[in-house]
Amino acid sequence: MSRFAWCITLTCLALPLRLDAQVNASEPKERRDAMQKLAFLLGDWSGDARRIMGPGRTESFRQTEHVRTALGGQVFVIDGIGRTLVDGTVGDTAFQAFGVLDWRPGRGYQLHSMTHEGREGFFPVKLLPDGQGLEWGFDVAGGKTRYTLRLTPDGEWHEQGEFSSDGQRWIPTVEMRLRRVPR
Repeated sequence: MSRFAWCITLTCLALPLRLDAQVNASEPKERRDAMQKLAFLLGDWSGDARRIMGPGRTESFRQTEHVRTALGGQVFVIDGIGRTLVDGTVGDTAFQAFGVLDWRPGRGYQLHSMTHEGREGFFPVKLLPDGQGLEWGFDVAGGKTRYTLRLTPDGEWHEQGEFSSDGQRWIPTVEMRLRRVPR
């Protein structure tokens, strides 16, 4: 093996050790503890969703969400699929998103989300004060979008998307009502 190849091999082998040395040894436990506050999301969910397109115009979907832990509980992986729903018949995939939700000291919760159309972003997520939901949002052309996910007293996943052009008046854009699918 050449001296150059040997140096590259040693560097590649040492890199993970150097990165690990920079991580606080208690951080994985802190991350797991923070993610445990969101354990109400874990599982398979299914139900109806609708996209509000304007006054009197909506599209209906059958929505599924699969939420599981990864990396020993340090992150949640969320896979959501919405299929068209017309007169009770489930059709083609109309929406698909994949996300990784995690928590880090000094930053808090963050969602890295990707959609089948190629959109993606990193979004700060706030745990609702009662601990039974989340809120996240982002700027869009002409205003802001926010999503609020709340676990209802009946154990239902209720999520609402809203748009605001001024940050004061919010207009509903999406609503989901999902129930946990028994295993």
